[in-house]
Amino acid sequence: MKRKGLLKLIVGLGLVAVLAISIPLVSGCTAPGPTTADPIKVGVCSTVTGPLTDDGRHHVRAMEFARDEINAAGGVLGRPVELVITDVGNMTPTELASVRDTLKAADVDVVNYNWNVNPATTDYLMEVGALVIHHGWVSVDWQQWYDNKDEFPYWMTMNQNEAGYGVPYFQALSNPEMITWDYPNKKAAVLVSEMDYSVIQAQWWAEEAERAGWEIVLFEIHPINAIEFGPQLIKIREEDPAIVFFCSVISKEVIAFYADFIEDPPNSLFTLTWGIEKPEFRDAFGEKADGVVGTLPGFFFHTSVYEGDNPNYKTNYEKGQHVRQGIIDRYGEVPSVQGPIAYDSFYAWVEAVEAVGDVRDYDGIMQYMFDNPYVGACGTYNFDPDTHAGFYGVDDIPINYYQMQDGQPNNLAIGAGRDVEMLSDFRIPWWLE
Repeated sequence: MKRKGLLKLIVGLGLVAVLAISIPLVSGCTAPGPTTADPIKVGVCSTVTGPLTDDGRHHVRAMEFARDEINAAGGVLGRPVELVITDVGNMTPTELASVRDTLKAADVDVVNYNWNVNPATTDYLMEVGALVIHHGWVSVDWQQWYDNKDEFPYWMTMNQNEAGYGVPYFQALSNPEMITWDYPNKKAAVLVSEMDYSVIQAQWWAEEAERAGWEIVLFEIHPINAIEFGPQLIKIREEDPAIVFFCSVISKEVIAFYADFIEDPPNSLFTLTWGIEKPEFRDAFGEKADGVVGTLPGFFFHTSVYEGDNPNYKTNYEKGQHVRQGIIDRYGEVPSVQGPIAYDSFYAWVEAVEAVGDVRDYDGIMQYMFDNPYVGACGTYNFDPDTHAGFYGVDDIPINYYQMQDGQPNNLAIGAGRDVEMLSDFRIPWWLE
């Protein structure tokens, strides 16, 4: 598979007032106002229930927010957009068959698929027959489509795979420019949720650590929704590793482990992946989470736009802040990263449909997306015609590193691994010596 190189130094443009934001919906829209034509139907495949329910909540909210904006501006091709929301739940065959049958019966024009970790979901969605816009490349899900792409080519994935977060994340953590605490040793403990996405990401992270001369003193995979971590914490406190990496996207697990961790914290930097930006984690601990480090895409937690020579960063920032504030105003909660990703996935598709002029011309829609990068809230989506996935990279989807400070995620740095631009100062966590 083709991949672009890891991110280089990223800087951006001066402070922009959020109230002055103008989010371009799509080119060629009809005049603003309600439309009365037959609706364009967008199937929403999400995790309304099940272990990833918090991600599903933010996915659906962002889709509703985008739908209402689009319809208020005249719809797509002069037609209103209607959402057909379905729930994969625990991803059982019965649930997946119900999703497929509901979307087929509704005769949806496109399927907007929140990230998932189950190759069977891919099979069922291909049977719907509509173009699928998938939020995140989970290797096992993506591979299931890629192996069948000659029979079903109509699949687009918003970003690339787990390696993009595993390898550069460890490199950034070992970068003294970003982490100014002197590690007391070169030992790391890795705890991983039994979900393919998390396991693969953690493996990339651990392998990079070992290449750098670190010792992995614990690499343990726990069941999904685990809340008991006594044996693992005993081992961690015995070894006192410099880094504890808890690789999970499930809030329930992150909250349970961190609560036990800070009861008697080892002299270890506590690091997460996307869990750092979830409202459930922030609400559970507030300032007690200060010092935790995590990583995710997106510009919606940034406090100011970058100064630099890439004009897309200004647009990324404006759209990120627009999604953030719009969802806060509507739902009373800061969105997780699933919000801006969903928003981008909706608008990237709308832009392509407007340009092509036919909601069912899937070949034309995909070709437009390959030929025309979409500048969104999480970065710029340059889609690889082979993998059908958006690249990570300096001019693409950047990696952001965050640290909890004063009870909120604070943008620490942006870049890739050993080549990062610091945006604020690292603070020594309160429990460290």
